[in-house]
Order: sequence, then structure tokens, then C-alpha cells
Amino acid sequence: MKNSRNLRLAVAIALVLGIVTLLRPVILYRLIPPLGRREVVKTVFQDQQIFDAMMNSPQVTAQRLHRKSDGEQVLLSDYNRDVPVTLTADQARQIKSLLKKPSSYLWFIRSCLPDYGELYNFQSGNQTVHVAFCLKCNIVGVFIGDNDASNAINFTSQFNPIRGQIVALSKALFPNDSEMQALK
Repeated sequence: MKNSRNLRLAVAIALVLGIVTLLRPVILYRLIPPLGRREVVKTVFQDQQIFDAMMNSPQVTAQRLHRKSDGEQVLLSDYNRDVPVTLTADQARQIKSLLKKPSSYLWFIRSCLPDYGELYNFQSGNQTVHVAFCLKCNIVGVFIGDNDASNAINFTSQFNPIRGQIVALSKALFPNDSEMQALK
């Protein structure tokens, strides 16, 4: 009888620990409130100049990314790109609005190395800002520069709070892409 009680207690503790482990990002997000716009500029985009280039871009394009090989895929040069799709003015406003909000990101949480599947390109004057989304683990990466020569600025912030909106936009931009259409 005592062994049965101990077993039930051990199972209950294991269940509680399992649930806490699964919900840890949500719990941390609730305990640590979203930071302000300054933190978005500094943490996600590195500085005001890069943030402004993204926000002031008159035209935004999106591209599907495909890994060239297995292994670490951190740089844009590690991916093949499909032909760019130009966003409508409304779609460009939507992605810019999502990217600038502090509540769009989970802060101080990192889950994996990214496997980017989608890239947004913001051209403003002579500066190009690329924002890549890993739709597997919800990591956003920011790069500056032209195409494969782009320098990584960040690939640690998670976009879990806006995943649904990013997926909806992705499906609208790539209606014939079965992988995008299968996203939940």
C-alpha cells in the first residue's frame, strides 16, 4: 500500500514537472513582460539605422528558402532561394507592424538552431535588411547586406506570439507551395 502511494506520488510529480517543462516558455513570457520598442531596435535589429531601413523600405519582397545541405544553417548563404514575390502595400504594412511590436517576440528564450523557410527583403536606399523565419521553431533571424554576402545580426528572438499571422501571410504569398499550405 505504501509502495502504491509512493508510485502515485512519483507519477504526479513527474506529470507536474513535464507540464512545467512544456509550458516554460509561456510561463517565462508571462512572468517577464514584453520589453519596449528600444529593445526591439537593439535586440532584434541591432541598431536604429537597420530598424529604420526595414521600416522605411518602399518595397518588400518575400522568398522561400531551401537548405542546401544538412548541418548548421545559420547564414543566408546556406540556403537556395526561390524567385521573390512582391508584397502588396497592405502585406508590407502588416509584416512591418508585426516586426516592430515588442509583444511579437518571446524574450530571453532560445530553442534550437534555425532552419529558415521564408525570407522577407526590405530595400531602403543602399541598405538591404533581410528577415528570415524558421517556421519549425519560431526563430526570427535578421541579416544586412546583399544576398549571400549578408551578415547575421540576430537569430535568437522567437516570434511565437505572431506565428499565426506569419503563417497566414506565408500562405497568401505562396499559394502553390504545399509545404507552406500545410503549416498550422
